[in-house]
Amino acid sequence: MNPIDVMLCTLFLVAFLGAITTPSPPKWIAVGVLFGTGLLNKYTFLVLGFSVLLSLIMTKRWEVLRSRWLYISGAVALVMFLPHLLWQINNGWPTLEFIHNATEFKNLLLSPIAFMSQLVIGLNPLTLPLWLRECCTFFSARRPKNAGSLAGLQWCLSSSICSRTRSSFMCFRCFLSCSVQGR
Repeated sequence: MNPIDVMLCTLFLVAFLGAITTPSPPKWIAVGVLFGTGLLNKYTFLVLGFSVLLSLIMTKRWEVLRSRWLYISGAVALVMFLPHLLWQINNGWPTLEFIHNATEFKNLLLSPIAFMSQLVIGLNPLTLPLWLRECCTFFSARRPKNAGSLAGLQWCLSSSICSRTRSSFMCFRCFLSCSVQGR
């Protein structure tokens, strides 16, 4: 996890929520640009996109799924990511080899206490009261309607992936999602 990933996740979630709340073409284009940039930064941005798509289906937001602008924003992200994808194909998928080696030799299996301490360190210990408050707000009944559906699925998907990949960085997105959508 790097600071750019945290910023892109937050900006993407804010832009996406803005685009589904008050749709307009520039907002959807911004969502596509942010998603494409996020993909170029880290492939795990696909998890965020997949969880947002699933949450739209699970919350029956059919008007968003029928909107052509959702697909235009996806096309914008694909056009941004396509040169990188073609480079990967032409060079034998070096990033997949890197991911395999990192999973095999770098990422450690952590105990729950060590895992939580890594989260606190990764999110900056000084911000602990802020993100704990946001998570509590998210999981309490005081959040706006429909706010928890998107973040809830993001939380579940990212938590399951982070527990399987032996890495805590995916959980940072869970806290971002709760923070952005718990308001």
